[in-house]
Amino acid sequence: MAYPKGRHPGAVWRLTDFQIHTPRDPRWSGSANLKGGTDESELLRNEWADQLVSECLKRGLGAIAVTDHHDITMLKYVTDAIERSPEAKENLWLLPGMEVTCDDSVQCLVLFDQATSEEVMTRLFGIMPKIEQPDDKTKIAPPAEICGKDIQEFIDAVSHDSTLAPVSIVLPHGSKSGHKGIIRDGLHSRFSSLPVDGFYIEKAYDSLTDREKRIIYGKCKEWGTRRRGVISTGDNRHSNFENLARNDCWVRLGEPSAEAIRQSLLADQARITYNAPTLPVQRIIGMRVSSSLTGENCEILFNDGFNAFIGGRGSGKSTLLEYLRFGIGKSTIDTNFDQLVGREIQMLEESLKDGFVEVDLERSGLVETWRRTVNDQECIFVSQQIQIEDEEPRKISVTQAQQYFGARAFSQKQLSTIVRNPTTVDEQITGIAAAESLDSRKRKIKEIESVAAEIPIAFQAEEKYWNLEIAKEQAVSNIANLRKQISGTKLRLEEGGLSPEQQVTLDKAPKFVQGESGYSASLKLLKERLSQITQFSSVVIDKWESGMEFVSIEESQTDLTDYNSKFASCMSEASKLTEQIIEKLTKQQKEFQNSLRKFEEEFEKAKLAQSHLASILSDHQRLTADLKLAEEEKNASVVEVTKLGDTSSTLKEQRCKLKTKVDELREILLAAATKIEDLSEGRLKAYVLDDQTSEKHLNALVDLCERCGIRDLEERCAERIKEVTSDNFVVWEQMLASLVSLRKRCLQFDTIKNVNENLIEELRGVLGLKLTKNQAIQILERLDGRRLSTFLSAWPTPYIRFEYKDQGQYLPFEQASPGQQASALLTVMLNQEAGPLIIDQPEDDLDNRIIMTIVKQVQTTKHKRQLIFATHNPNFVVNGDADKVISLVPSDRNKAEVSSLEGLARIAIDCDGAIETPEVRDAITKTMEGGQKAFELRRRKYSLSGS
Repeated sequence: MAYPKGRHPGAVWRLTDFQIHTPRDPRWSGSANLKGGTDESELLRNEWADQLVSECLKRGLGAIAVTDHHDITMLKYVTDAIERSPEAKENLWLLPGMEVTCDDSVQCLVLFDQATSEEVMTRLFGIMPKIEQPDDKTKIAPPAEICGKDIQEFIDAVSHDSTLAPVSIVLPHGSKSGHKGIIRDGLHSRFSSLPVDGFYIEKAYDSLTDREKRIIYGKCKEWGTRRRGVISTGDNRHSNFENLARNDCWVRLGEPSAEAIRQSLLADQARITYNAPTLPVQRIIGMRVSSSLTGENCEILFNDGFNAFIGGRGSGKSTLLEYLRFGIGKSTIDTNFDQLVGREIQMLEESLKDGFVEVDLERSGLVETWRRTVNDQECIFVSQQIQIEDEEPRKISVTQAQQYFGARAFSQKQLSTIVRNPTTVDEQITGIAAAESLDSRKRKIKEIESVAAEIPIAFQAEEKYWNLEIAKEQAVSNIANLRKQISGTKLRLEEGGLSPEQQVTLDKAPKFVQGESGYSASLKLLKERLSQITQFSSVVIDKWESGMEFVSIEESQTDLTDYNSKFASCMSEASKLTEQIIEKLTKQQKEFQNSLRKFEEEFEKAKLAQSHLASILSDHQRLTADLKLAEEEKNASVVEVTKLGDTSSTLKEQRCKLKTKVDELREILLAAATKIEDLSEGRLKAYVLDDQTSEKHLNALVDLCERCGIRDLEERCAERIKEVTSDNFVVWEQMLASLVSLRKRCLQFDTIKNVNENLIEELRGVLGLKLTKNQAIQILERLDGRRLSTFLSAWPTPYIRFEYKDQGQYLPFEQASPGQQASALLTVMLNQEAGPLIIDQPEDDLDNRIIMTIVKQVQTTKHKRQLIFATHNPNFVVNGDADKVISLVPSDRNKAEVSSLEGLARIAIDCDGAIETPEVRDAITKTMEGGQKAFELRRRKYSLSGS
């Protein structure tokens, strides 16, 4: 089929039934046979063909074959029916065919390319001595007779016919099924010598016996050691189509051709399945690039399986992969994993200066288009094909893009150089090892960050509590001092002749002060509590309206309604009770204030009566006023402390919660590490460690101590962090407790310079640093709430480390050879079920002796994970059975426009499609094998048999 360059879908899954009979079959049932030749009979044949096509679409069939016994009469009617149906024309392939019975009673299907002419197909009758082409106007084709050749002779005749051979494939009946099948006693020698790549069966694959499977898959020596594929068919012969597609058989097909079936049989483990296949939940659908290297309209459609970019050196394979990585936020601009990225960054920034990259992708059923430019490279613009509730913002950051779409991308030789960059190796290895846990790992890290963000708030409350306690203590001390002074003035007044009645009046002053302050504080607290009560809201239940058909939800809604009612009643009672006590206290306060006013009048009279004691009375009055303020300050502190609650417990709970979340993250990584040995097929062992030189912990200590004149600060701090974070962070926690204690005690000083020598010595011991007194004072001055919060919210980042198994012994991963490292990492990734895997020239990282092992994994992996490789190695493309191949060639187009990028390819797509696509096969032979002659010469040099 013709597609625009870049838009070929490659080999895609199609539900097939390659054995469908028509009403001309002698064993047809359920309706009359259909003769031809008249307008009426032709109309009936067309109606039947329309009905067949409609039934195929209903059953989801994507490729069929009409295979009457020694008859091709009805093919043209089905072909015309497909042309009449827009849906069928778009989705249903018809491979012409014929069922043949050979002289040894072995039946076979001969399937042709969709475009094969009737003239070519009728050549089959010329190689069947006992079969004549039937009259196409009769109702029924002649009964099945043997064709005049046994199965071996028939296959040889087809393969030696230069017209038939390129457009057809012969599939013998493969099961042990009476006279039809070739798996019969005495036929093992003939079976083993058959030059076929697969068989068909008329039953479900699961109904094959273990012996039949072993024979077909080359595991019974006497039957041959060559593996063949199996295609299951329906063999429908009834007018109600009861057997149409009755035996599920899904085949990856890139073209409606016999060659596509042959390629599927050659890679049956990758391209044939008997259960409905599932597509990867995260995949790249396509890419559009507008750049000075590709032109304005470079568009590539990706297959959901294995995609391979091929082309000579300088054809632009790496450039297109870099564009793709840029589009999903995984390019060299976005990561520091690559060692030599200057040229790649220059290429992106200059070639995309006035252009863009758009990537269509699917993530968990959500289909989106991501658009990115270098002029606004910090963000990606997202548009969705279907608008949904709570849709994501249109513009997302690159970091968000990396979190949303779990693809992994590697540049040339990156797999074999991971351990060369110590700053990124832990994250790289952890990302590879825990790829399947990516979502749960990301969620847990977000939870950790959320809890960590609450710790500064909790510590701020704790610090506020300390300040209030200090203020309260100072107020209590001030109150005691003022009362002593007031007692002193009383003595002086007594000595000056103050009457007993006046003395009683003065004695009442502190009590009135304390009473007024108590009323004010209590009423303030009660009014705030009333405000809090009224802020409580009901639990929302209307979000569940769509789930009312569930009994459990109905019960829950009833329970919540009852809860809301009871809670509202309790709140109403609490509100009423609070209002009542406020009313009572307000009334009592007014009565008290009346008494206070009478007292103040008496006090003024006492002052007037003792004018010679005026200065002492004035001093007494001033001290009484000061006492009132001190009482108010104390009571205000008490109120605020009460409102804060147990801040120490809150802070402790938040830090415990943080530790719990980190432990949960560690468990996720431990589960991933446990799987690594299996995923690496025994090459690796993985374990989880905590970063003892955590950047979070180190930055906290450096921030506290910088600008205090300490030499080699970062090195000394790094050493100290390593000491305090070892032994499961026990010493770190001790250091934190000491720093918190120091901060609390420092708050009691008017200035840090007034701290005593004991605090300075304690700080030296806590930090483990040799500090001068001046340096220690500066650090204590910097020991504020913000910096302490950074200490308290720092959390150890767990990561995964590998050991490599070499000759039965495990050694640190970094001691393995680059080829060993790369092959182990690639083995792990190919055994995982995760997001798309994008690798530029994986063969550059691998030893040649391991490539075929990796290639075999590729065949299995592409079922569950999208692969996008650029490669020069034909083993990856051909033996790895690439579902889509994109062949690139250099182009001279726009050469003058990119003067600063000389040496880089101007990219053009030569052709694209599946391996069975003729242009793609030619490109593979020419580009990767050096041409047909070179391939043949190598075959002869290796002394390989076969034509």
